[in-house]
Amino acid sequence: MNLCIISGSHRKNSESSRIASYIAEQDFINNAYQQINLLDLNTLNLPLWNEGVWENSQEWEIWQAPSACLKASDAFIFIVPEWAGMVPPGLKNLLLLAGPEELGHKPALIVTISSGQGGSIPVHELRTTGYKNNHICFIPDHVILRNINNLFSETINESNHYFHQRLKYSTDLLTAYAEALKPIRNSGIIDNDNYRYGMS
Repeated sequence: MNLCIISGSHRKNSESSRIASYIAEQDFINNAYQQINLLDLNTLNLPLWNEGVWENSQEWEIWQAPSACLKASDAFIFIVPEWAGMVPPGLKNLLLLAGPEELGHKPALIVTISSGQGGSIPVHELRTTGYKNNHICFIPDHVILRNINNLFSETINESNHYFHQRLKYSTDLLTAYAEALKPIRNSGIIDNDNYRYGMS
């Protein structure tokens, strides 16, 4: 199976990018997936959604590579910083661009990060609206990494050990969901032509 880790910050040298790289290097990830791809919204620099994406206009040639990466993935990990109590606009833009072909009926783990004691609101925001038209399946488990500047650094502390184990547990769950959902995508029951858009 293939895994795609998405760094949801479009800042340079972000903590989201650091955590995405940390997760990608772990043995419990590399032993579970044949291929691991990292999409960093800072380097992707995608335009804001417009109707041209439906017509494959020249402006949207930049979308072809990330779209192909998402389509080839069986599971996703979203690294999501909390910006003023919200999901970064670049990540919401990605979820607008990606349809059921890229994300539909595939599991995703939400990992939010906060420099302080926040981090819970992006979980609620993604679970409320992030799935609607792309049909991604956010698994029930999620991870909130608080005081992120002190986590997974060179300093060894109790929090590093706890959250490392928590990430292992949650990503093991994600892998199990990826294996379980694959037969559903291959079953022929999914009808994106007639039921492409979710209801709310």
